[in-house]
Amino acid sequence: MTSSLAVASSDELIVRALNTITLFLPSPYSESPQVYDMLPHMSIYPLLTLSQLPELLGILLRNDSVTDWTSRSDVYNAMLVLLRRMADCELTLEVLISSLHEKFSGGIEEWMWGDVEIEWSKSDGKLIKNNALYTHFQKLTKQCEAFLSGAAQMLEGSDAQDGDEDMEVVVKGTSLCGEIIVARDDLERAMQVLGRDPPNVTDTSPTAIDTGNNKGKGKNKGKGPDLTIEMERRYASECERLAFDHIPFPQDEGSYTTYNYAASLKDTAAGTRNPKDRLHLIKELAVMSTSLPPGVWVRVDEVRNDALKIMIAGPEGTPYAGGLFEFDCFLPLHGKVCLSLLGTWHGRPEEQWSSKSTLLQVLISIQSMILVELPYFNEPGYGKANPLSKASIEYNKNIMVHTMKWAMIEWFKDEQKDGIWAVRPSLILYSY
Repeated sequence: MTSSLAVASSDELIVRALNTITLFLPSPYSESPQVYDMLPHMSIYPLLTLSQLPELLGILLRNDSVTDWTSRSDVYNAMLVLLRRMADCELTLEVLISSLHEKFSGGIEEWMWGDVEIEWSKSDGKLIKNNALYTHFQKLTKQCEAFLSGAAQMLEGSDAQDGDEDMEVVVKGTSLCGEIIVARDDLERAMQVLGRDPPNVTDTSPTAIDTGNNKGKGKNKGKGPDLTIEMERRYASECERLAFDHIPFPQDEGSYTTYNYAASLKDTAAGTRNPKDRLHLIKELAVMSTSLPPGVWVRVDEVRNDALKIMIAGPEGTPYAGGLFEFDCFLPLHGKVCLSLLGTWHGRPEEQWSSKSTLLQVLISIQSMILVELPYFNEPGYGKANPLSKASIEYNKNIMVHTMKWAMIEWFKDEQKDGIWAVRPSLILYSY
């Protein structure tokens, strides 16, 4: 059996399983609800949480490939029907919005057959709880919103000759993304009815629950939560919330006033990008919307999604620390990446940049390979990194001065107050 046939066969089983589960769940809003629909048995929640359903939904919701969504639309449509049904009942809704224990081995099927006991994953004697499925659903809908923003531009500028496979993917992707967002809205309405405010349900990382076997252990005994860890968690959470957005770039009489490649945008205003390239860009931006690491922020122009502004925070422990570095990024119709440090030059095979590499990988590489502790040795021929090198020390001092001047003080100028990176007063406390 070929790989594609195996996937198709597996998807068929998944669709049938999701449809079957949907049929057996309470449906209080059906035309003729029964007693079970209105007064469901309390065992539904543990039966669902101990099954493989949460793991299956987690895999589908974490998938960031728009191409995969559209090619497996039957699976995703069946999943959306199930999620809507689960939102109709408080017991089943809890499966989506609660942080569930991570299963170490076995499940309800193996337990019922008497083969194994259900065990839970632990960390330092504490039970591990995974993120709520709702958090993955939030990220999925954010990717959908990013895809729809790009797809709208592509469909608006299309003509009859664009009716190829790529445009078909865009149309299918647009339809499915719309359905996913509608399902998200249905879920959030159900949460509000139950008095569960959506933002308060979201956890940013798995948590560990004390099992009671660690009394007297730990360095932080009796001191409450570690403030450093809490601050890092809050920082990562806020970075994720603010990481990506489509916004209108400032313009004056049709000219982009704060964008270094404004002339290039003007010169290519009447240009036509290959539909396949346009679709590829839309997909990349959709993935980027939920995949940026802490300390990297991206803004995409509402009108021209080939115009981006990127901000990268200088990593701790480097001469760039504390600085905010803005990059203007323009994606020409026919362009090349030329950053030898990132392996884009013609060298050994392991040094060359893969044609399948993405813009996201470029940003991560800049943050992790260029803004480093000893940038002096990034230059070819300067030898192995040596923190005691006088030349490197002087180089770092010079970088610190320029970081302070251009990546810190510059942001306090009045013209930055209303810029695209303006910090709202309600967020200022997060930087302390």
